[in-house]
Amino acid sequence: MSRSPLNPLQTFVAAARAQNLTRAAERLHLTVSALSHQIRLLEERVDCALFVRGPRGLKLTAEGQRLLDNVAPHLEAIEDALRPLCTRCDNALALSAMPSMTSSWLLPRLPGFVARHPEVELNLDSSIELVDFADGRQRRIALRCGRLARPGRRVAA
Repeated sequence: MSRSPLNPLQTFVAAARAQNLTRAAERLHLTVSALSHQIRLLEERVDCALFVRGPRGLKLTAEGQRLLDNVAPHLEAIEDALRPLCTRCDNALALSAMPSMTSSWLLPRLPGFVARHPEVELNLDSSIELVDFADGRQRRIALRCGRLARPGRRVAA
């Protein structure tokens, strides 16, 4: 057997957690077609179906659940091991913004920010996912527009 396919495994875990191909594709910044292709490659490799596809989303098969239980903790451990290495300087700032806000508002303003603050290493994440500020990874900012008030979440204007 050849080496384990990490991309299809990451795709599988994202799809299993989202239980929806469209949401998983958005999280991974892939098309639904590319995500489906990665899952198909993994299903061919393990020679079994990992999902039951239905009109309301995905459901894991027994084999899919077993694979998720065995693989997901290890992928998370890899991410945890890499996280401290990814912050390359003390002036790093992680900025998360929704894709629409990133393309229409943020990107046109970035050159001016970088010119005024060349010492800041900016890590941009264009995502609809809410940011977990509690993990303490690095300095973070999240730009969101709309109703965000949720119990336990502080919103600053």
